Amino acid sequence: MLRLLPLALGLALAACGATSERPAVSEWQANATGAAQQLRSDAGEVAGLDRISAARAALHDESRLFVLLVAFGDLGGCRHMRASLGRRPPGFAAADGLFGRACAHAAQAASLFTRAVAGDDPAALVDAAREARTAIPFLERAELALPSRRRQLRGS
Repeated sequence: MLRLLPLALGLALAACGATSERPAVSEWQANATGAAQQLRSDAGEVAGLDRISAARAALHDESRLFVLLVAFGDLGGCRHMRASLGRRPPGFAAADGLFGRACAHAAQAASLFTRAVAGDDPAALVDAAREARTAIPFLERAELALPSRRRQLRGS
């Protein structure tokens, strides 16, 4: 029985994370759109931290800090979200590339947030918020670059 435990654990871990399978185009697009919208919302949640006084207050407000933890947690998970989309379908290279650029900024924002909280550093929190906002245009452009989204815009 105990010999089967490592096998079961290995199978369970193999089922987690990114997949190499190619999802249906509509599924990939819907998931990419949802991820971009969620990350934009998270980045918007931290937008008001552009001043040291606001950042200092947020670092000492447990309720606000919890909201920021969730938002920056999502931003820090951007690369995982992108990997979880699966293999990119043909025609989605531009959107995927823009999503990747957004994730670089999102990951940096999450890292700065961690530094801000660990060191009670409002300047690092301001930098984290600015870095998160830098991801927003890439997320917007990624969503607009999705093939059927472009067709919807042309048809309008």
